[in-house]
Amino acid sequence: MLSVLYKIPKLFLLIVFLGCAAQGPASGGPEDLEGPEIINIFPQNGTKNLNNLDKIEILFNELIDPLSVPAAIKINPSIDYKVKTRGKKIIIILKESILIDKNIYRINISKTIRDYRGNGMKSPLNIVYSTKNYIPQKYISGSFFNIDNKAFYTAGLYHFPISDSSKPKLIVEVNDDGKFLFNYLESGLYSIVGMEGKLTNFKEQIRYQNYGMLSSQYLDLTDNEFLDNEVIYIDKPIENQKIKSIDFFNMQYGKLKFDNGDFENYIIPWKDKINKLPYKVGDTISINIERSNHLETYYTPDYKFILPEINDTISPKILSTELNEMGLDIYFSEPIQKWKNILESESMAVSNYKIWGITQNDTLSLEYYFLDPMSLRISMLDSLTQVQLFNYNIKDIYENELLDSLVIVPINYTNDIINEEDLGSIMGEITYSGNEKIVLNIENIKSKLNYYTTMENNQYQFNNLPSGQYILWAYESLNSIDSNRYFSGTWDPYKRSAKFSVYPDTIEVRARWIIEGLSMEIN
Repeated sequence: MLSVLYKIPKLFLLIVFLGCAAQGPASGGPEDLEGPEIINIFPQNGTKNLNNLDKIEILFNELIDPLSVPAAIKINPSIDYKVKTRGKKIIIILKESILIDKNIYRINISKTIRDYRGNGMKSPLNIVYSTKNYIPQKYISGSFFNIDNKAFYTAGLYHFPISDSSKPKLIVEVNDDGKFLFNYLESGLYSIVGMEGKLTNFKEQIRYQNYGMLSSQYLDLTDNEFLDNEVIYIDKPIENQKIKSIDFFNMQYGKLKFDNGDFENYIIPWKDKINKLPYKVGDTISINIERSNHLETYYTPDYKFILPEINDTISPKILSTELNEMGLDIYFSEPIQKWKNILESESMAVSNYKIWGITQNDTLSLEYYFLDPMSLRISMLDSLTQVQLFNYNIKDIYENELLDSLVIVPINYTNDIINEEDLGSIMGEITYSGNEKIVLNIENIKSKLNYYTTMENNQYQFNNLPSGQYILWAYESLNSIDSNRYFSGTWDPYKRSAKFSVYPDTIEVRARWIIEGLSMEIN
């Protein structure tokens, strides 16, 4: 009898222990790579006439990591609530006084909810409840294009027209396939934006985060029950850089450093432009310069510095040379004096003031001109094997000569020769009813080289493409900075992005082949 009584507490403790054991993923079996999926919601999404609701239950198909839940739930309008996780179920416990007024509530469930293996949900969920007998049923859906599959994206819905005080009506996450959904919407005019990362202040974020904007002026849900297949192209930020510092090489030249790490050569301006009087040591100089990004031209904010005293004894250098269709470009390490005219000093030998081109049979005097204070271009290079430059006419503004008495630049065109037998062509048709010029951009996947053409009478053609695999797309030419560059839209002033279309397949260009019938439609 005593032994039976003795065993009962042990058995009881074992049952209690097993009942309280921590829940987690089952061991063994194939590796779990799929995120949790919602299989039931109570009350059902879209329920109306809710009163005195005290909790919402969301059931998943697998165990949920409780640590991932609290930050993944947002309720709008904001109300007090707490969250409990019980195995496969999330319970949102609501404050007693809510859901008794006449209002519509949105509960946003982020796809950051994960299982014990760290797998997140594939898609977010937006739950809508109403305390009255009405929930709007209109919706807008679409997708993002040109996205990083490993990045996190959000979409924002705004009432149109846009103003300085515009704030998003709704913000939703984009699912793993790049798709978004704004559901349960009222009639009205709307605009949509896209953001890589969390959308907080779109006007500011487009300066440093990848973004996208609607290619229509607005979306009209007044007479439409839904609008779908809205596609937004995600492009790089519209950077407006600021001058961070200046590194001086002498008292008339330095390098500006910008807040994004870029550098730009800078010539110190005249203090008195009319009389060409320079600044003196200790003077305070305020500058702002014109810059361009891929969409707009702007001026940097004022930057002030004090001019230091610098004794420049460093000789200029040739940094690089570039052979192109216009001639030979030579780039120097600092501003150089323009080469003197031979008439200024008849006592000097003619060769001192010439750039010489060498052919197999002759030596020629070459034409040249300055591109800017730090580079020049030599034209008329036919039949040349090399170009010769003498150092005593290459001086910086403090009379420091190039160290080498003679600089020889070889001319070699062999790397630029393309065998015409390796070239191919493609052509097709564009369906487009708008009034804008249409640009077509085809990119070689291997070399990353881009080729451009324009649509004429809804037809296009690319000739002399090197053989290889290509990606093709077409878009409206709305970019005033670079007509070949896609225009991704601006917020202030508000300008829509360009409508575009992407050919759905990779195109293989073959030597001596003409590929026809590559059609696209720009809606």
